[in-house]
Amino acid sequence: MDTVAQSLGMERLNSSKRILRLIDVTESEAASATRTYDIEINAYANNWYLRVPEQARTYIIELGQLCSDGSFNLVVRSNSVCVPRAGISPLSDEEWATVNTDELIRLSRESVGRGFGSSEKEPAGQTGAGPGPGEFPGGLSSASYLGSGSVDL
Repeated sequence: MDTVAQSLGMERLNSSKRILRLIDVTESEAASATRTYDIEINAYANNWYLRVPEQARTYIIELGQLCSDGSFNLVVRSNSVCVPRAGISPLSDEEWATVNTDELIRLSRESVGRGFGSSEKEPAGQTGAGPGPGEFPGGLSSASYLGSGSVDL
C-alpha cells in the first residue's frame, strides 16, 4: 500500500475507499467489461468471501482504492476464475456398465500382483496372504456383500 500512498498522496488515500471489484469477463476482456460489482472492505481485511451475482460465468477480482472523484487505483488483479453452474448437470446420456464382482476382485488382485494383505517376503498361502477369489475377510463372499454375482455401478 506504500506505492498507492505515494501515487495518491496520504490525504487522498485517507479519503478513498478500499474496494474489491468483481468483473465479469465471460464475454469480454477486463478493460472492456461492462458488468462490474464493487464491494467495500475495511482496511484490516486479509480475506473476503464473495457471493457472485451469476452462475456459470468467468470473473476476475481487482483490489484497489476508489477515490471520491470516481477514479479507481488498481493495487492487484487476480487470475480469471470460472464459477460453475448451480445444481445438477442437465446431461442425461450417461451409460452405466454392469460389472461381475468376482471378475472385478480378480482384476484388482492382478493389478496389485498378490492377494489382499500379502507382502513380497510372504509367499501366498501364509500369514497375511488374504482371502481367496470371491472372498472377503471373515469368510464372507462377494455375493454376501452385494447380494449377487453382478452389480450395476
